[in-house]
Amino acid sequence: MFILVVIAVFYRKNETRRHKLSRAALIYCFAYLGLTFINKVQADSLVEESLAKNNIPVTNYMTNPTMLNNVLWYGVGSNDSTVFIGEFSLLHKQNPITWHSYPRSQHLMQQCKSKKDVEVLRWFSDPYTIAQTNGDTLNMYAAKFGRTNMQENELQKSIVFHYKLYQNNGKEMMGMLEANEKNMNFKESLNDLWERICGRRY
Repeated sequence: MFILVVIAVFYRKNETRRHKLSRAALIYCFAYLGLTFINKVQADSLVEESLAKNNIPVTNYMTNPTMLNNVLWYGVGSNDSTVFIGEFSLLHKQNPITWHSYPRSQHLMQQCKSKKDVEVLRWFSDPYTIAQTNGDTLNMYAAKFGRTNMQENELQKSIVFHYKLYQNNGKEMMGMLEANEKNMNFKESLNDLWERICGRRY
């Protein structure tokens, strides 16, 4: 759509070709949104079926497409104790979804002194928030956006939205950690994305 709009800009306002390009961009946009809606219904159905088949007890779940496409999707489910994440390609529905589970450790969030900061983060990502401790630092992950690096299971290497609450001269501070280098290797991520869309990795 963006390419069609950019090309149309170089034609005069009253030129027929400009109107055709603009119309084509709008048609493409609505067609893509319509296809995404259809794929969303399929994705929800596949996730519900997989959760039931694997006896995964969730009270909440959601589905979203991965970056730059609407063919490879991910599902995120949760209950009071655990978050489950799995990816799947709509081109290869026969491939079973592999679910990765992570303990939510909500008690760590409740014990934190920075109640306001924790509440903001939980408002942003609950019920898909995961907590871990490293010494005096509380690490919190917003798992609702899925795994950026799907070859890694370790949270720090697979979840981009990673926040930490830490002590600094007796005061508790909050910050967002810079994305791990495993999450910033776009060439590797795109190759992995393509392999999973084609059903060669799942």
